Amino acid sequence: MIEVVKDTSQYEAVVASAQRSFILGTAAILVVGVLLALLLGRGLSRPLAAITATMNRLSSGDTEVTIPGSERRDELGVMATAVQVFKDGMIETEQLKAEQEASKRRADEERRHTVLDLANRFESGVGTIVKGVAAAATDLQTTARAMAATSEETTRQATAVAVSSEQTTANVQTVASATEELSVSIRRSDSG
Repeated sequence: MIEVVKDTSQYEAVVASAQRSFILGTAAILVVGVLLALLLGRGLSRPLAAITATMNRLSSGDTEVTIPGSERRDELGVMATAVQVFKDGMIETEQLKAEQEASKRRADEERRHTVLDLANRFESGVGTIVKGVAAAATDLQTTARAMAATSEETTRQATAVAVSSEQTTANVQTVASATEELSVSIRRSDSG
């Protein structure tokens, strides 16, 4: 039985050695795993933080920002490419908005120019009409003065004719009276 005990102590020594090796191996694997996790975590968290910061700057309207990580071949590279598409879309939207505003300004300027041109043509047309009306009014005034002068002359001549007519009527009456007296005298001298 002593040999069995001797064999057990060897067995226990082998078991203890195996347990120590197992514990040391597990601890080494655990340390390596933690170190790998830290390295991978840092390798992923830094690019993620950079992309997040870039997205925040883009959302505030800064399109001058460069997108980090777009050269990567992993999921972070895909995310960076998607953010680049978003940035390109923002730039294109800003350009379209600027073009639209420029087009609106040009249309407003053309509209203003057209209205001014129309107003100038209207003013010119009205000016021509006013000049024509003024000339016609001047001609009408000249004609009215001439007609008034003619009317005055006609009135003066009519008055002179009326005076002459009254004198003629008086002369005719005088001649008629004288003729009658002469007739009465002739009849008396023939009768008597």
